Amino acid sequence: MQQSCTLLALPDHWRIIFKLPCEAHEPLSPSNLSLLVRRSLPGATEPIRVTGADRFQLSRGVLTSYRCGRVLFVGDAAHSTSTIGGLNMNAGIHDAAEAAKVIAAVIGGYAPAAALEAWAWRRRSVLMHRVIPRGETRPAGVRERDSARLEAAMAGLRAIAGDPDATRAYLAQASLLDPVPHPVKPIQNAVPKAVGRA
Repeated sequence: MQQSCTLLALPDHWRIIFKLPCEAHEPLSPSNLSLLVRRSLPGATEPIRVTGADRFQLSRGVLTSYRCGRVLFVGDAAHSTSTIGGLNMNAGIHDAAEAAKVIAAVIGGYAPAAALEAWAWRRRSVLMHRVIPRGETRPAGVRERDSARLEAAMAGLRAIAGDPDATRAYLAQASLLDPVPHPVKPIQNAVPKAVGRA
């Protein structure tokens, strides 16, 4: 059985995220966890201490609008998407940073109240057109068990890792710091309609 995982180095421990089939219902027992870890880290020789485990399913949900009257929704309150690459979290940070600027401008009298609606529409558009497509293309070949497609994706990542300029561009894209490819014009005084799948 093939096993994929994501390794995250944190200050005092490692976090390992395993992608398990939807039909897998084995309990998260110490023996099952140990088997997953050993299968994913075959070169590890030292004992590995597991301090906790949780199971969750990926889901996608996006509000039809990030604004309801005087309430603005940001981050996980506005959207829940794939955890791959941390794009949903990064999008939430951008939601909040931009919301703070718009709120300050409206309160300070530098922008009309309609700027809040424009913000809500713009941030949802970014999520639908940039975040979700990127998150859903990252596990290329894994879900379909297409080894050729997976190897091509891995070769692409190795090429990026070997090129400092490509690495910087990739990290900027993963952090959603790259420029918006298509300028988005805000719709003033209008309730945004659902865009794409929500």
